[in-house]
Amino acid sequence: MNQLKLLILFLLAGFTGSAYGQTGKKAMDWEDLLSWERITNKLISDDGKWIFYRMEPWRGNARAILYNRQGEEVRQFAPADKCEFSHSSGYLLVTLKPALEEVEALKLKKTKKEDMPMNRLLLYSVNGKEEIIDSLKNYKLSGSGDWLAYQRGNPQDSTLYVRDLSGNRTTSFPRVSAYDFAKESNLLYYQAEEKKQEGTTGLYVYTPEKEHDSLIHAGTGSFAQPTFNKEGTRLAFLYSPEKDSTSVRFSLYISENGQAPDRIPDHSLSSLPAG
Repeated sequence: MNQLKLLILFLLAGFTGSAYGQTGKKAMDWEDLLSWERITNKLISDDGKWIFYRMEPWRGNARAILYNRQGEEVRQFAPADKCEFSHSSGYLLVTLKPALEEVEALKLKKTKKEDMPMNRLLLYSVNGKEEIIDSLKNYKLSGSGDWLAYQRGNPQDSTLYVRDLSGNRTTSFPRVSAYDFAKESNLLYYQAEEKKQEGTTGLYVYTPEKEHDSLIHAGTGSFAQPTFNKEGTRLAFLYSPEKDSTSVRFSLYISENGQAPDRIPDHSLSSLPAG
């Protein structure tokens, strides 16, 4: 890395040295190069009315800039990481990272990992309203409706929250270890280590519009790789009744339309497949 820095500085010196002699402008140095911003992401909303760019320096805090279709800047967000529009184009979701300077200062103080600042999720409505979800661990955004699923809080908290982006409807499920939406529907699967209402551990499918969840398969063993088809009408997953054994054998199951799954014969797997 030091050799690379020296090489870049040498090339810059050769280039900017002659430029300085001709124009009298300040030569570019290493700090200038690190702060040089480049576009690392850009996206247009589905309705074509909004566009954002993510500008990122080689070292430092990135910022996201939202424009309307007239090319007018509407809002800046920083320090910004992931950005995406909702299905309706009515919301922009921005993951806000802790500032680099803050993180580096805490690391110098030997701050424990669990005490470091966490990401936040900004829900920005194109009508100007905004809401922030603190202590964000992860989230999934529905690809066919304005529904959001996320986990937040300390490392021991695995509660899953599901809500519409307006905040009018919210529900939660405790001790969730995996979840995701179908690509082209609002159906959500989640794997619960314990179902509070029924005391059932297993794999569930939740329909947020109806606020209804269905137990697909109960079991205290090992679930792996639950996967919807695009429409969410089929859910495939691997399951083994053994959880702590060193020779876990998985079987393939497929559920259709939220019904009890069928075990696919002759697909017993001695180890978890890649992917």
